[in-house]
Amino acid sequence: QDLAKYTNNFTNVENLIIEDICYLNRIYELQTYRAQIKNFLETHKPYFIHDGTIYPIEDIASYHIHAGDYYRKSAPKGGHSNPGGNNLNYFNPQVNKYGPLGTQDVIFYNSRNIHITKPSSLYPANWSELVCDLKAIEMMMSNKIKIIEDPIGTLTLFGKTSDCLEIIIHYDIAQKRIKSHYPDSEAF
Repeated sequence: QDLAKYTNNFTNVENLIIEDICYLNRIYELQTYRAQIKNFLETHKPYFIHDGTIYPIEDIASYHIHAGDYYRKSAPKGGHSNPGGNNLNYFNPQVNKYGPLGTQDVIFYNSRNIHITKPSSLYPANWSELVCDLKAIEMMMSNKIKIIEDPIGTLTLFGKTSDCLEIIIHYDIAQKRIKSHYPDSEAF
C-alpha cells in the first residue's frame, strides 16, 4: 500500500528503487502459496484450546511472515522466513548470531534510510513457507505451550516444534489469524 501511494497506484514507477521491485516480486511469488495455505486451513480446520476455549486458525499473515511488510519510511515489520536464503536481501540483513537448525538472528535495514532498522529472527533457509507455517500450527496444537493473553485481543504462544526449535506465535483472537510467528532468538 505504501508503494502504491508513492507511485500513484504504480503509474509513476520511476520512483521505485531495486529493493521496492524485489519486495513486489516476493509478494507476487507468494500469491500461489497464499492460495495453498488457505486451502490447507479450510480443509484441515486446525485449532488450539486455551482455558477451555477453542481457537480456530483460519488465516496466516503470509506476506508479513514470509515477505516482511515493507515500509518506505519505517522499519520492516516482518521477515521471519527466508527460503533459499536470499528472498529478503532487499532488507540488507546483518546476521547477529546463528541458532539451532540454521536459524538466524538478524537486523534488517530500511533501504532508503540505513538508520531505520528492525531486529528479526529467521527460520532455517531450507524450510519452505509451508514448513514454517506447519511448524507453527503444530506447536500451537501441542499441550506443552505457554500462552499469554494481552488486552488488545492477541494471544502470544511460546513453545517448541517437534525438532525442539523454540518459537513465538502471535494469534489475533478476533480475526482467528496467526499475525506472526518466528524462532525465539532469546533461546539461541
